[in-house]
Amino acid sequence: MSRNPSDQVKLVEEALCMAKEAVAMDTSDGLSWSVLGNSHLAAFFNIAQNPVTLKQCMSAYHQAVSCFHFDIFEFMYSLNIIFYFIRRKIQLQGAQQICITIKEW
Repeated sequence: MSRNPSDQVKLVEEALCMAKEAVAMDTSDGLSWSVLGNSHLAAFFNIAQNPVTLKQCMSAYHQAVSCFHFDIFEFMYSLNIIFYFIRRKIQLQGAQQICITIKEW
């Protein structure tokens, strides 16, 4: 993959656009929904860490599950990445609160 950050952003945006097109072609294809979820996840980590993007990712994965035609292992891997990030964010918020409390003490 490209090392230039602007090129990388372009590639992720292009992948997201193509995944949306694939879903539009066949809304009952679970693999397309899974790819769309992966594209949203890539956008989250490479473009902007926006909670809306994570919600779109989870929504696409939910749709993939409802279609029953997708790779369960790839899906579970991606889902674990999301849960890891959420757990990590909660841990960092807790650590930040502890630091504030200690500073005030």
